[in-house]
This record gives sequence, structure tokens and C-alpha cells, in this order.
Amino acid sequence: MSEYEIVTWTGAELDTWEKFLHGPTNLTDIFGSREWGMTLEEASGARFRVHAVLEKDRVVGGIAGHQRRFWGLKVFMPAPLAPYNGWQQIGMEGFNASKQERFIGAAQKLLAGFLRHEYHLVSLLNNPAIIDLRGFLWSGFWLEEHYTHKVDLSSRDALWQGLNADVRTKVRKGERLGWEIRVNDNLEPLLTLLEETSQRQRFSFAYDRATLRTLCRKLLDRGAARIFAVQAQGEVVAAVAVLQDRYGVLHEWLAGTHIGEDTAGAFQYLFWRILDFYLESGEGWRHLDMDGAGIQGISYMKSHFGGRLLPVTHVISPGLVMLQVARRAIRQRLRGG
Repeated sequence: MSEYEIVTWTGAELDTWEKFLHGPTNLTDIFGSREWGMTLEEASGARFRVHAVLEKDRVVGGIAGHQRRFWGLKVFMPAPLAPYNGWQQIGMEGFNASKQERFIGAAQKLLAGFLRHEYHLVSLLNNPAIIDLRGFLWSGFWLEEHYTHKVDLSSRDALWQGLNADVRTKVRKGERLGWEIRVNDNLEPLLTLLEETSQRQRFSFAYDRATLRTLCRKLLDRGAARIFAVQAQGEVVAAVAVLQDRYGVLHEWLAGTHIGEDTAGAFQYLFWRILDFYLESGEGWRHLDMDGAGIQGISYMKSHFGGRLLPVTHVISPGLVMLQVARRAIRQRLRGG
């Protein structure tokens, strides 16, 4: 009999999960918290729940995400716009390396078996700090690598020197032209630029503008995000929302730009000023997570900020792997036809 058991929490029960998430040695993030999950549940309608691994009465790990239905299938995955929903590693103080490996392997295998029994499709996108996911691998799950850039915020001089020369040129251009930086909670320019950017790059969001506005407002009111914008000739031409995670971690979240001859480089200028803001804030921010490094064009731009490339492991259930393969085959066949 396993020394661990699985419990599922929703609603008020999540308070039990929440009290275990806080601690300097826990590999957890805001996306597993009750506050984040309930905020996205209110916006999306998907049911937020935690599947926790208990050792006696102590939480030692688990996952937090959203349950939904897809083509009649029961699915567990991140809510739209939640960067991570993967394995949360808790309470490993005092564990030596050998005990850590035994704990991780046993707890993950138990959780993986539970997930395969409860859900048809499972998608877990794990924080880059989580590198050992072998328990899922040994249980028949597929591990797929994504990437992010981690920008260190310990030294302004080192950060400036690490910038690509083109970014430094655009920063100087913005200063010369008197571009203004706004740090506020004005959502509308960001949402407008986000729509413009999505149309230009041909991607769509899971939320409509009204729902996205409600979601952003809740996060701003709770101090979980800030909005930054650059204004040129009285017009906002680039805007970014930054999520403020626990333990000094920031995440680039939503971004939009207006492309114009006179405002080329506005996004690079804005992003440097965001980094500079957090460097000088005295709030203890340690690094910024820049998602999207697995997409070639986005990765090229983000690599200009001197961040360290880190793998992000995507844990996929066998059923979801088969569905993805089938969808790719259908798309290839349609293109070929």
C-alpha cells in the first residue's frame, strides 16, 4: 500500500491547500494558488480544483488546474492565460537527495495513475524550476519541451551590458524622442493593442474583450499584475501586462504593439523600462520569466534581452498525444490537398 494518498479539493476546501503553498523552499507559483484559480474560474467558467498528494495529514505535492469538457471528453489543463499548472513540490526541507528522488518518483506515479483514471486528456505545463518529472514518464505520460527566457534582475549594469546592441540603440532612440512610460491600471489601450497584434499575427484568445477586461481588473485589484505602456506623440503604441508571482518572480503576460515608421522599437524600449522599473523598485524581484521562447520569431526578439534559456516541460497524457498526432495528420493532409 502506498504511503501517499490523493485528495481533491474545490471551493472552500482550497484553504487547506493554500496554507501549504507558502515557504521559501517550496517549488510553487501563483498559478497553483486558490486566488489565481478562483479568479480564472469566475472569468472562464472552468472548474478550478486541486489534486493534492498527502503523506498522512501533510501535503507534499500536487497539481492545480481547471477541469472542463472538450468534445465530450473530461479534460484537466491550464485555464487560458495561466502560464503554468504543473507539479507543485512542497515541504522537502530536510530531505537528502536520495529521499527527494524516492518521494518525487512515488508521489508522481500515484498522481499519474489517478489522472489517467479520472481524465481522458491531461495537459500539465510545469514551472521551469521543476526539472524532475520522471514519475509521470514512468507512468506512460509524454514529456515535451517548451522554452522560456529567464532574465536576472540582480544588477542593472549587468542587465544593460547583456542587451543586444540593437535594443540599446532603440532605448536611446526612445529617450531622444521623449517617449513616455506609463505605469497604471488603464486597460483599454492594452486591450486595443492586443487585438491589433492578434489580428496582425493571426492568433486568437480564448476570452472575448469583455471577459479579458474583467479578468485583468480582478488581477490588478488584487495586486497580482501591473500594466506598462509607452506613449509617443500622445498615443499609446506599446503596452505590456506583467504578472507578479510569489517569491520575487515576474512573468511577461499580455503584450500588444502598434507598428509604425515613427514608433519602431517602442516595444524594446518599453521592455527595458519595465526591467529597469523592477530593478529600482526595491520590492525584491529576482527574475522575469519571458514566455514564448519556443516560437522562432518571438524567441529571436526575446533573446535580445540577455536572458538565460530554460526548458519548460509539458506533461501530456497518452490520449492527448494521440489527439495531437491525429490533428497534425489531418492538417497536413488538408494542406497537401
